[in-house]
Amino acid sequence: MRVPPWLSPAAAAIALALGVLVLDWVVIDIDLGLSAHVGPRSIELCSPGGCVDGRHAGKPFAALPTAVFLLGLVTALGLIGVAVARVTHTELGPIATAVTWASVATAVAAVLAILYLAPDSFGQLGAGFPLTLVGAVVGIGAGVTPTLGAFEGGRSRAPIRSTAVVAAPAAAPPARPAATPYDLAAGAPAAPPPGKPLSKTARPNPVGPAAVDATRDALRFVVQDGAITADGLAVRVARGGERTIAWRDLVEVVARRMPPDPPYEKTTFVDLVVADGPPLRLVPTSRLDYAALPGGQAPNTKENWRNLVALARQHNPAIAIEADSADFFAGGRDAPMFPALKKFVEWDRRYG
Repeated sequence: MRVPPWLSPAAAAIALALGVLVLDWVVIDIDLGLSAHVGPRSIELCSPGGCVDGRHAGKPFAALPTAVFLLGLVTALGLIGVAVARVTHTELGPIATAVTWASVATAVAAVLAILYLAPDSFGQLGAGFPLTLVGAVVGIGAGVTPTLGAFEGGRSRAPIRSTAVVAAPAAAPPARPAATPYDLAAGAPAAPPPGKPLSKTARPNPVGPAAVDATRDALRFVVQDGAITADGLAVRVARGGERTIAWRDLVEVVARRMPPDPPYEKTTFVDLVVADGPPLRLVPTSRLDYAALPGGQAPNTKENWRNLVALARQHNPAIAIEADSADFFAGGRDAPMFPALKKFVEWDRRYG
């Protein structure tokens, strides 16, 4: 189950608000039914007849509890802003960094304040301090985690927006012969099935047809061809048969490049991660009807992939963009590259 990105800042904000506004940090029992309830905001002296508020004063460092109170409120408000921004995919820029440092300052001030407020042997530690400290620590992580912008992670950029209505389901293009499987364990192509010749079809690619074919043969889950429909994707997977994936079934997209050494030569691929089951892996020779995308087919494969992901997120905003792939899908940089085939094999095991 994927945790919503707004949940941690929202939980941290609630914890801070309760810790500095509501709950006691120290409770001291005094004779004759009197008790002192100490918190960052004030000191309450309570008797059977009621409570009287007081202020921290008269000792060195008496301003520490007040500092925790103010820092906690400011940090809680900032974390609420971060949570709202993650729901609406709004750019926060330096505000997120400021919230992180405010959380750090709150945590440090809270530790110093509890040392100042430390009860005697007859006092008890209340729930306010632990809850404030937990809220501040969670707030640090919530502010650091990069989920700003339309692509959730990495550098925030303007999203690719689809403006046209999705075209009616198009017929799948003619099938082509399946590629020869590639045995990663043996490091060599497996024997081709009887009566099925090797595929010679490949689209023009900057790294050359040989690299594209080698990449396709080495990878699992490769989409051979298929159609973009109003509800999702209807594809045929090499070595996997036909699959129909709804937009709501997609949970994440990832982009990577194969190693630079021949025959792979940095070929790019994109994984469409499914909630239940193996991913759909797009390579430059995956033949989808990109003409069905809003705006039609783009001039190159990478732009078609970006437009496809934008369309998927239009139908299912919960689809996450892997942080290391965010710049690629935003159109700014190439996807991260594996330095060697061994590294790819290790990474690919994430899918089981």
